[in-house]
Amino acid sequence: MAASLRLSQEGLKQVELARCKKDWDADATVWYDAAHSSKATLKRFRAGIAIQQQAFIALCQAVGIDDWEKLVDENPISPPNADNDFSPDIDNGVETWQKEKTYRQFVGRNLEIEELLKYLESDKKNKVLGIIGILGIGGLGKTALCHQLVSQAYQAKLFTKIAWIRAKVYQYHIEEKQTNSSFRDYRLTLEDAIKGLGSELKLPHYILQDIGHCKTEITKILNQTKTLIVIDGLEDTKTPKQLANELRSLLGQSTLIITSRKGTESDIFEYRLGKFNRDVSREFIKIIAEEKYPPSQNPIFQATETELETILNITDGMPLAMKLLVSQLKNLDLDRIVERFETVSEEQALYDYLFEDSWQELCSINAFNAQSLLIRLADRNQPIPRRLLYEDELSKEDVDESLQILAKLSLVDLTPGLSKQVSLHSFTSRYFRYTLREKYEQFTK
Repeated sequence: MAASLRLSQEGLKQVELARCKKDWDADATVWYDAAHSSKATLKRFRAGIAIQQQAFIALCQAVGIDDWEKLVDENPISPPNADNDFSPDIDNGVETWQKEKTYRQFVGRNLEIEELLKYLESDKKNKVLGIIGILGIGGLGKTALCHQLVSQAYQAKLFTKIAWIRAKVYQYHIEEKQTNSSFRDYRLTLEDAIKGLGSELKLPHYILQDIGHCKTEITKILNQTKTLIVIDGLEDTKTPKQLANELRSLLGQSTLIITSRKGTESDIFEYRLGKFNRDVSREFIKIIAEEKYPPSQNPIFQATETELETILNITDGMPLAMKLLVSQLKNLDLDRIVERFETVSEEQALYDYLFEDSWQELCSINAFNAQSLLIRLADRNQPIPRRLLYEDELSKEDVDESLQILAKLSLVDLTPGLSKQVSLHSFTSRYFRYTLREKYEQFTK
């Protein structure tokens, strides 16, 4: 994996002295052009935010500093803290897009971030009318990549506002004349997207306004401010092509990013996300294991090189598969996992095997509260503040203990910081919402 470096405070002083000697502005085009970099990367470099080693060296050398090693901040690099690094002019100091951060440390994808940042600040995006599609199969980390991209674009001041809309939610329905109730899939419509955008842009009384008036007011805002709009999971909308084309007409000087497992059949800039390479996969597995296990119980530290190669082969560069497998290595035999993986041909089926084993693990330790909580979270399939879970039937202690168990199995993501959101991957929700229920209903017939 390419290393990431950031400027120390002393390093920044040396860079500023060198820049002034050349009589360059802080964001001079000649500076980042000489480094074959971008304005966004230069801004992050000067702000002390980690960038790729190659870009770091080139930006130092462009101002005449060859001993770049002396400028590096030797403290451990950590991702920006969403609760501290951004503007607090929002409810509880946390905006919707900040709540979508479910990872502690962002691993890999440095090249992808650099390419997409360059595209966001270029004029090319206007040629395809401001829509970027981050596409790829499930479990590749499209949402995490998008969140990191949005964070860095915002820090680089490429946009003044971020609007984040999650495409798939569930709604609760009371069955008429029946004692049973159920959650049903509810796919995002164009009207939902417009209302969601109105909410994100703080449009006054948007709920009471008709769609035509909402669109008019949104268009005004998007023409006056550079807003980055994200629709996460476009495949979970009723009419992806229509929705993309309708939003295109509102953009003005703003930009729309969509994440999707499928194309939109619309005229957009498509960025296809691939799997992790071997080196990044090793680093990712190592970090996940360190987060989940104390050193003395870390199965990755104790694994042989042959076993590590086996894990890399069966997870095949898929971040979600790696998270789930590492979470289960303490309780499952690797040979058994390999045997089951070899019979799988589709990514959803691959995850289903892991989910089934995780459910059996919960059964074996009598984690009934955790199972109950998991099912309820799968039914919702949208982030929920942890404090709302305390208002349910379980006690605060039971909720905290259950979440700890589920997080260790990588079945839930717990957002760090003040927002304290709890969320599930869409594959996790689908399995525990449908597949598991259908399976056990068959057994009881």
